[in-house]
Amino acid sequence: MMKKYQIAFVFLGIFFAGIFLWFNRQRIVPGFAGLFNREISENDLKSKIVGLEELLASISRQKFFEYNEDGNSAEIIGYLIGSGGKKVFVDRGIPHQIKAGDWVLAGDRTLFGLVEKTDEKFSIVKTIFDSSFKVAARIVASENSSSTAVYNGIFYFDGKDFVVDFLPKETKTIDGAFVESSGRDGVFRSGFYLGRIVATDWSSEPNLKKAIIEFPLNLGDIYRVKIVKSFLTE
Repeated sequence: MMKKYQIAFVFLGIFFAGIFLWFNRQRIVPGFAGLFNREISENDLKSKIVGLEELLASISRQKFFEYNEDGNSAEIIGYLIGSGGKKVFVDRGIPHQIKAGDWVLAGDRTLFGLVEKTDEKFSIVKTIFDSSFKVAARIVASENSSSTAVYNGIFYFDGKDFVVDFLPKETKTIDGAFVESSGRDGVFRSGFYLGRIVATDWSSEPNLKKAIIEFPLNLGDIYRVKIVKSFLTE
């Protein structure tokens, strides 16, 4: 049997909870009504869920990581539903002069992705881990190499490896050779780092080769990125 003071505490708890809900009803009731509305579209529901995920991720990370408000530095706050983890949300948007087509870097020079869509509170970035993301690239020998060859091709993720495809058949593995954007696609400037060549293989196209590339980072290890203004969005 519950004692009288225990019963009193229960009623007090219910009383104060009722007061809290009453004074916050303008925010709470529409939120629950939206989530349980049978007529709400699937896209709207996903948008609401993503909004909640964004808020929770942002609050959580600001508690445990240093938060830098330097303008072009952005924090990855979530993954776009249905993208297989290949598109991410960052906490910079229209008020920060971010535009679709801006370049996204991990570190100072390593290409990470491209801003695909902007909103007031966030932007969506298509990362280089998306197989539809392609970059005109060149393989360049390191300063210590005796080779002076430069090979041009297309850099992308084939679902298993990063590759530079459609290379001339005389392409060889060059020790220490690295890959960078060439600027020939009119989307990215030249000089963004993409990794280093570790092997060559035959392309799916006759009489052409592809190079297997070691990208320096894993998607799950990247928490902050730098958004660089593209000359195409100026």
